[in-house]
Amino acid sequence: MTDVPLRWKACLVSTPLLLLLLGLNACSRSSGGGTSEAALPLFEDILTLEASIEEDPALDDFQIVYPQGIGVDAAGNIYLADEHSLKVYRPDGSPLKLLGRDGAGPGEFRVPTNAWIGPTGYITAKDVLWDVNIYAADGEFVDRVNYRTDALYRGYLRER
Repeated sequence: MTDVPLRWKACLVSTPLLLLLLGLNACSRSSGGGTSEAALPLFEDILTLEASIEEDPALDDFQIVYPQGIGVDAAGNIYLADEHSLKVYRPDGSPLKLLGRDGAGPGEFRVPTNAWIGPTGYITAKDVLWDVNIYAADGEFVDRVNYRTDALYRGYLRER
């Protein structure tokens, strides 16, 4: 699987939290508390994803509610595991598509926690309780696997 570059892994920070952190950083620099410039934390390579939701009800599904994991494909599309789906955004942050929906069946999520994009473009997304949904690069559902009961995975665990 392709690993997400460190600059994208750094953080997914909401705007209020980012402002709070930057405000604290600015206050600590101006307080003259005897801390050297080199010892202060630097906030670099922070990924912020803003979705501007206008009066279009079709975009309501793309509001970020409870993000759990993030992945980025080779084209720069952002896959955000949030609520009961993978919310896919273009590199500029505009909504692209949704993968999955609420449920416990094939292609459905109770709580997606991670998104990985492999070198071939296949997308795997882990749900709670060891379930993983697999999608083709175009977003078409391929399979759902429970790694707790999968023979190959159990063999891997026994060997280790």
